[in-house]
Amino acid sequence: MNNQLAKKISESLWLYIGVGWLIGTYYFFQTPHNLALLIYEGNQGAAYWYRGFSETIFKPQNIYVAESLLWPLVAKLLNASSTLVGYQTLNAFATLVMMPIICIAFKKRVASTFGVFVGIAVWATTYSYLRYYDLGFPDPVTIILLTLVVTQTQKEGILVFAFLAALSHFSCASLAILGFLILSVAAKDKISNGWWNEVYALLGLASGKLFLMAWGYVFKYKLNSRIDIVFEKGINFFIDRYHQDPLGFWYTPGKFFLVMNLVVFTYFAINRKFKVCFAQLIVLALAYFSLFITVDGLRVFAVVIAPGYLYLIVLFLNDIFYKNNSQQKL
Repeated sequence: MNNQLAKKISESLWLYIGVGWLIGTYYFFQTPHNLALLIYEGNQGAAYWYRGFSETIFKPQNIYVAESLLWPLVAKLLNASSTLVGYQTLNAFATLVMMPIICIAFKKRVASTFGVFVGIAVWATTYSYLRYYDLGFPDPVTIILLTLVVTQTQKEGILVFAFLAALSHFSCASLAILGFLILSVAAKDKISNGWWNEVYALLGLASGKLFLMAWGYVFKYKLNSRIDIVFEKGINFFIDRYHQDPLGFWYTPGKFFLVMNLVVFTYFAINRKFKVCFAQLIVLALAYFSLFITVDGLRVFAVVIAPGYLYLIVLFLNDIFYKNNSQQKL
C-alpha cells in the first residue's frame, strides 16, 4: 500500500510543480534588487523600456526591444503594462513559473524518478541565471518556451512552441533551437521517426520570423537586427570588450556550470559517444558566440544555452540510470 502511494505521488506532476515553485521562490527572494524593481516606479531599466514598448505596441517603433514581441503583447492584452508595478508583477509571475516548467521537463524526459530529482538539483545549482538576473526582461518567457520545445514528443507541439519562442526573442531562440537540434540529431542511434521533429522546429522559427516581419510591416516597425547592431558597432568593439576581461567572459555561466559540462563531456567521451561530445561543443560555442556579440552578458547566454543544456543533462541521466531504455524515453 505504501509503495503504491509513493509511486502515485512520484508520478504526479503536482509534486514537481511544487518542487519547482519552492526553488523558484527561494531564488526570487534571494535577489533583493529584483524585489526593489518590483515596486519601484522608476524611469530606467529593462522594465521601463519593455513596458513603454508594450503600451505603444500597435504604433510605429524603432527601438531594439521591439524584437521581443510576445511578452509585451501579452502584457498589453492583459492591461498589465498600464503601470510599471503591474508589468513587473507579470514579469515576477513568469519568473516564478520558469522553474516548475523545468521540473516538468525533467519529469517528462528522464526515465528514472531518482534521475529526475538529480536533474532538478543539477539545474538548480549550475544554471546561474536563477540567481543573477534583472526583473523586467522577457527572458524567463523565452526560456519557458524553449524548454517546452524540448518536452514535446509531437511535431505539432514543437512547431507551436518554436513559433512562440521566435516571437519572444527571435535571435536568441534561433541559436538556442539550432543547438538543441544539433544535439538531438547527434544523440540518435538510428533515425526511427525521420527528421520531422527537426523540420517542424525549423518551420516554427521560420513562421515566427514571417509573423514578425508581417507585424512590422502592418504597424510600420523599423528595427535594427542583432546583425545590424554588430556591424554598426564594428567587430573591434566586441574584441576590445573581450580583451578587457577574457577570464570573466569564459566564466560568465559560472564555475559549477562549466564543471558539470566537463563531467558530461568526459562521461560521453569515455563511452565513445563522440557525436554527442561534438554536439555539446557546438551548443556551447553557439552560447559563447551570442555572449561575444552582445553587451547583455549572462542573460543572453542563459537563454541560448537553456534547451541544449537541459537536453544534455537528460541524455546524461538517462544513459546512467537507464542505458537500455534511454532511446525509448527520448
